Amino acid sequence: MTVYDPQRKGLPMWNAKNKRAWMAWTIAGVLALGAAAALSASAVVGSDWARQYLIRKFETASGSQLHAETLTLRLTPALRIDAAGLGISNPAWAGSDSEPDFLRARSASLKIALLPLLIGRIHLENAQMDGIKLILGRGDKIRRWEIPSLTLDAGAREARTDMQISAGERTVHLNMQAGDLPALQNGGSTTIALHADVPAQAAAGNIDIKGSLGLRKDLNGTDLRVHVDAPANSPWQFLAGLAGRELAAIKLDTALRGQDGNLEIAQLAFALGDLRVDGQGVLHTAQKPWRLEGQLRTDALDWAQMTRDAGLPQPPPKPPGALFRDVPLAWPLLQDIDGYTADLDLRMRLLKLRAGLPLQNVAIKMQLQNDQMRIPAFSANFAGGTATADALFTGHDRRVKLNLKASGVSIEQWRGFLNKSKFLSGAPLAVNASVEAGGASMNQLAATMTGPVSLRMGRTVVHSSRGSDAESLLTGLIPALAGKRADHMDVVCLVASLPFKDGRASGTSIAGARTESSQLLTDGVIDLRDQTLDLHGRVTGIDGARLGLSMFAGDVNISGKLVKPQFRLDARGLLGTAARVGAAVLSFGLTAVGQTLWDANADDACKLAAQRPETKRPVAGERAVPRE
Repeated sequence: MTVYDPQRKGLPMWNAKNKRAWMAWTIAGVLALGAAAALSASAVVGSDWARQYLIRKFETASGSQLHAETLTLRLTPALRIDAAGLGISNPAWAGSDSEPDFLRARSASLKIALLPLLIGRIHLENAQMDGIKLILGRGDKIRRWEIPSLTLDAGAREARTDMQISAGERTVHLNMQAGDLPALQNGGSTTIALHADVPAQAAAGNIDIKGSLGLRKDLNGTDLRVHVDAPANSPWQFLAGLAGRELAAIKLDTALRGQDGNLEIAQLAFALGDLRVDGQGVLHTAQKPWRLEGQLRTDALDWAQMTRDAGLPQPPPKPPGALFRDVPLAWPLLQDIDGYTADLDLRMRLLKLRAGLPLQNVAIKMQLQNDQMRIPAFSANFAGGTATADALFTGHDRRVKLNLKASGVSIEQWRGFLNKSKFLSGAPLAVNASVEAGGASMNQLAATMTGPVSLRMGRTVVHSSRGSDAESLLTGLIPALAGKRADHMDVVCLVASLPFKDGRASGTSIAGARTESSQLLTDGVIDLRDQTLDLHGRVTGIDGARLGLSMFAGDVNISGKLVKPQFRLDARGLLGTAARVGAAVLSFGLTAVGQTLWDANADDACKLAAQRPETKRPVAGERAVPRE
């Protein structure tokens, strides 16, 4: 045996070799242990247990089922997940009732960093998916998006994705980059750039979003510039195809800046077809729920054209004999915005209603809270007159309350807008209504309308040489009612006081009319439930005028459908019009800006034999939208 001698220099040769061997075996042992651990970890990761665990975690987090023809997990040294024949079932927000999946992919590969995963964080290094199909919608509105390939690369501080989206023969290229990814962990802001265009079609439009996006809940730190250019009939329109719509050209430009709990919406310019809207707003993100304040302006809005440009279905024509179209109103929209609050100020120099009637200098204040839309103030000019209104719409019980006043509007001009024959001259009409109603459609609302409606038409000249067949029933009475002149009749006034209760107004002396030499008062009922009327009265002379009383031995009777009543010796052009005007008052409120306006000079109104007091049901005080 060799003994170590401290007096001797160096070590024996065989002892040095032994040391090197010991170090080699130590390193080999560590590597073997590491390899064994890696093999064990790889075996665990690649096991069926790990695959099932991953699937359960995904399904618990997403609420959707995941299935794949093959699903493998490997350590490379990152965690790599490869799948073929991948499918994800429908979530509630996107599901189809006829397709089992909302996403399918021919293949998918994800690479997740291992060290962050050990402390419970998921850091996706890259992802690649091929042969993607998105199936969204329900019933006959299902739309399928095809994405040939999608690539996501996430470096230490930025991520980018590049993909193409196809629908049929239409394809859009999408590129997005996001920087400063560590900000995701501390609620800071990250730079973002998104660009989308149509390959090989320079005129097909584009989307550009550039700037920084605040990642806190209040969006502080956001500074984005948004530009959207989507021409009509371009591949961009497949984006709207999810809703089954074909849109007109769309343009949008705005700047978003977030600070101090407010997101400023500045330099807003929006175009849909020929419609141009400018404005600005503030989204108060520090509040819960968020509240939007905004102002929107447009020079001209054609309601019928706008709905066509927006791809909305056009309403069917009114059924024969009906006052209104038999279509549901947009009550579900109020229920959809439940949980949002907003205060909006809308200004329109010209608003053309679906019926073709032009309103000028329209000003609307609108407030949204819960499932309510409140219009605390509405004003507009129409045909030489003015109208003001306030209203409250409630989604959950489908009810509306409306106060409406209008004055100084010429029926002559009103008929001219509708290209009706001009058998009337003058004819100013006033309306004062305070009503409430409930129902899913205009017909149901009319059938439940409750509240007083008063109509006053001022001095009018009725010409016998003009008019349609319906109007001839009035002009045919001119020789008897007009006195000296037989070519026209001077109507001094017409008044109707209609106390509606559940769609029905009845009483004595509820409507009357006067000419220079005659007077007619009527009793009876106007029923909006079946849209009929039944009025009767007697024509009498004024100041001893001779009317040929043999012609009026019995009462004048007006009855039948409101759109075309039947009568004997009837001044239908006056009273029939008044009845239809009363029925249509509700239509004004339900569009929030009015389907029709009727106004008059109250100073020229008649005094009925039985005056009915007018009461006002306050709308503004009921469940008012609070202001912060």
